Amino acid sequence: MPHIPTSNNGTVRERITAQRKYMTSPHRVVWCPPSEQANHFDQHQFQNCGRIMRNVRLDFRDGQRMHILRAGSTKPKRKTPTPEWTTRGELTQKVIVVYLEGRLFLDACPGSLPERLARCREKAEAGLPRKRARLQRWIDEYRQLSRSPKADTTDLRRLEQQISNTDTEIFVSAKLPEIVASTVYLYYRLGFDSCSVAESLGLKPPHCRQILYRLQKTAQRLGFSSAQSAATGKKS
Repeated sequence: MPHIPTSNNGTVRERITAQRKYMTSPHRVVWCPPSEQANHFDQHQFQNCGRIMRNVRLDFRDGQRMHILRAGSTKPKRKTPTPEWTTRGELTQKVIVVYLEGRLFLDACPGSLPERLARCREKAEAGLPRKRARLQRWIDEYRQLSRSPKADTTDLRRLEQQISNTDTEIFVSAKLPEIVASTVYLYYRLGFDSCSVAESLGLKPPHCRQILYRLQKTAQRLGFSSAQSAATGKKS
């Protein structure tokens, strides 16, 4: 109830009468016309999605049942031109096979590229049981150490790093040729940056940049022009 000022000599009855008069008196209401709406709302979900999606009856619920391929972030122009070996299929295959042989410490044996690739795949998969056993041993050690009240945070961080590195090794070794080929394809032919390549393949950006750098070094050893190099160790 609002305060109604009265004189100091006014009685209680006078104050109550003044308050009732104030409450029962009509109040002035100012009506303001509605202002123009500055915000714009689409009439339907795909109103401004261009000519392709204009007549397509899709909504966001359909995305749960569809195969979605994310378009990574691309650069309109790189600092250096794209290497020639990344745009020619036979040269790309040769560079990848030689890179895999060097990564897996395999001597270059005579044979066709499919045969050499099969040896690389066999060598990469042969080490998976040993790596999985080492990963499980470190996980058990981490669980046991984390439950101890006197656990050292330095030891825990060291085990976390070892577990993360070994898990990545297992993931990459299981599909090593496919991951290397996908890295080259996404980075050079689709123009993805290293962060988008890593997100698409489930890796980390430094790992992708390392693969690209070593592939370029392999191409240089094979006699391809180093002036056409586009893969560096710097972040793209």
